[in-house]
Amino acid sequence: MAEALGIASSVTALIQNTIVVINYLKDVKNAPKECDELLTELRYLEVGLSSIGQQIRSSTKGDPWLETLQQLQDHFKELMELLDELKARLKDGSSRLKRLMRRLDWTITKKSVEEDLRKIERLKSLIMVAGQHDHLKLSLAIQKMLGDIEVKVWESLTTKDKNRLFQLPGGKIVNAVMWLSALDYNTVRHNKLEHWQCASHMEEWFFESPEFLSWVDVAIAPFTLWCVGDPGVGKTILASNTVERLHAKLNKEDTLVLCIFCDYNSTVDQTVTNLMRSLLKQLVYWQARLSLTASIEFLYDRYCHDETQPSLKDCISLLFEELKSYDCVYIVLDALDELDDDGRWKGLIDVLRALGSQIRLLVTSRNLDTIRSLFEADTKLEIRASDTDIEKCIMAGLMKGNLLTLLSENKNLYEKILKAVVEKADGVLLLARMHMELLARSINHAQLKKELDKLPDTITQTYEYLLARIDSLPNKDLAYRIFGWVTFAARPLTVLELQYALAIEPGTKQLDPAAITNEDIITSVCMGLVVIGSKGEVRFTILSKNISLCTKTGFPPTSRSQISPAPA
Repeated sequence: MAEALGIASSVTALIQNTIVVINYLKDVKNAPKECDELLTELRYLEVGLSSIGQQIRSSTKGDPWLETLQQLQDHFKELMELLDELKARLKDGSSRLKRLMRRLDWTITKKSVEEDLRKIERLKSLIMVAGQHDHLKLSLAIQKMLGDIEVKVWESLTTKDKNRLFQLPGGKIVNAVMWLSALDYNTVRHNKLEHWQCASHMEEWFFESPEFLSWVDVAIAPFTLWCVGDPGVGKTILASNTVERLHAKLNKEDTLVLCIFCDYNSTVDQTVTNLMRSLLKQLVYWQARLSLTASIEFLYDRYCHDETQPSLKDCISLLFEELKSYDCVYIVLDALDELDDDGRWKGLIDVLRALGSQIRLLVTSRNLDTIRSLFEADTKLEIRASDTDIEKCIMAGLMKGNLLTLLSENKNLYEKILKAVVEKADGVLLLARMHMELLARSINHAQLKKELDKLPDTITQTYEYLLARIDSLPNKDLAYRIFGWVTFAARPLTVLELQYALAIEPGTKQLDPAAITNEDIITSVCMGLVVIGSKGEVRFTILSKNISLCTKTGFPPTSRSQISPAPA
C-alpha cells in the first residue's frame, strides 16, 4: 500500500495548504470579484480533497480507483506549486491588506488571479470526478483533459516551435497526430458521455441483444450492423458507450477500435477525405505507444514540409495496409444522416467496407430511404430507449429546478411524473429529458399537475410549446437574439463570444462589461433549448437539421438583421 500512503500524503498536504490560502483570503475585506471567486473555488477544492482523503483511507489493495488516482500525482504537484505561490503572494501582502484594505493590491494582479482561477477550476473538476470513486469515469476525465490541452497547445505553436518539437523524443509522433486532422472524435465522444450523464449506464438491452453480441464476437465472421432510430432515441449515446465498452473490454494488440461522430453543424469539414484522415489519426494515436510505422513516417515526411495533408487515395491505401496487422477492427460511425447527402453517404460506406475483410462496421442513422438502400443486405437493429432508460433520465431530471422540493411535499408525485413521462416519451430519450425541463419550471403543485396533463407527444410539439412559453416571457427578445446568433454564426460560438455579441447593441462602439449576460440566464431564457457544452460551446439541445427553430417558427425580423456579416 506504499502507493496509497504516497497519494494520501499528497492529498493531506494539499488540504492543509488550501485551508491556509482560504484563511488568508478571508482577511481581505471589500474583496473584488476575483478574490471572492478564488475563495469559492478553493472551498469546493477543500471539500473534494477531503472526500478523496477519506476514500483513500478506506480503500483496499488492488482497488482500480486507487490505481487510476495515481495518475493525478503530477496534477497534485501542479496544484501544490500553485497554492504555494498563492500563499507566498498573500502572506507577503497580508499585513498591508489588513492595514490598508486597498482594492489596488488585487487590481494590479487581476490577470494572474484569473489565470490561477482557470488552473484551479480545471484541477478541481478532476478532483470532483475522482471523489465519485468511479475509476472508469476518472480515467475518462483525465483523457479528456489531456486531449483538450494537446489541441490548445498545438494550435498556439508557431511553425518554428513545431519544428523544435519535432526534434524532441517522440516529437515526430505528436507532429504526425496533429498534422493529419483537426477532427478529434475521441474528445467528441467524451463530450457526448458527459452531456448525457444520466444515460451513462443505459442501453444494457442493446449490449445484450443477439445482434450486438454477434457483431462483437470475433468467432463470427465480420459483418455490418445498422442501428436505426428516430431523432432523440439515444443513438449517439449508444454509439459513445459502444466505443467506451470496446476500449475497456478489448484492449488487445491485435484489436483496434475507431470511431466517427457526424454532426450537421460541421458538414463543411466532414468530407470523406477528412473522415479518412481522422481514422488515420486515431490509428497513429493508437500505434504511438510503440512508434510510427515506416509507411506512416514516409507519408508524413512526404507532405509535412509543404504543410499539406494526404489525399483520399493516400489515406485509403495507407489505412488498408496498416489495418492488415490487426485481426479485428471495429469502426463505429454515428449519425450518417448528418452528413450532406451529395454522394457522401454511399462514398463513405463504400470506402469503409473496402478497408479490409476484418472490418466490423456499426452505423447509426435515421431510417431514410437512401440510407436504407445501403444496408439492405446487412443486419438491422431498431433503436429506442427502454422504459428503464427513460426512468433513469427522469430520476436525473428530478434533481432540477423546483421538482425536488415539490416531491418532498407530496411523495405521490413521483409515480405520477414517472407514469406520465414514460408514456409520453414513448422510447424517445430526448423527449423525456425535455419533458423534465418543462416540469422543473413548475413553482407549485397546481402548476406541476397542469404541466403533467398537457405534456407534448413529439419533439417538434415540445419545441413549439417551449417557444410559445418563451413568447410569453418578458425576456423573449433576448431568447430570440440568442437563437439568431447560434443559428446564423459561421461556426459554433463559445459562451464568452455569445456574451460579447449580446452585450453590443446596434450603434454602440465599444463593449460595456456591465452589459454582459450571465450564462445561467442565457440557458434559462431559452427554456433549455440552448445548452453550453463542456468546452464552453453554445448549441441547440438537439442537433438535427430536420427540427430547426428557423424553419419551424421563423425568427423575428430583427434577429438576423442584428448580426453583421463577417468581413470578407
